Amino acid sequence: MIRGGSSYVTSPPSFSNDAKKLLVCTGNTVSVFSAATGLKITALEGHTAAVTTLIVVPASNAA
Repeated sequence: MIRGGSSYVTSPPSFSNDAKKLLVCTGNTVSVFSAATGLKITALEGHTAAVTTLIVVPASNAA
């Protein structure tokens, strides 16, 4: 459980296509959590401004 005086989430979260990961905007990074355990897996870093939207695009089966 995350505890503190402010919200950890800055925008609505999104699930991965397989629903195994939860992607959360956290300031200028995207934190990736396991939907099964709730543990943080990794963070996608590199933005210089706040991440305001997450869009998960369905995988393509094109060859």
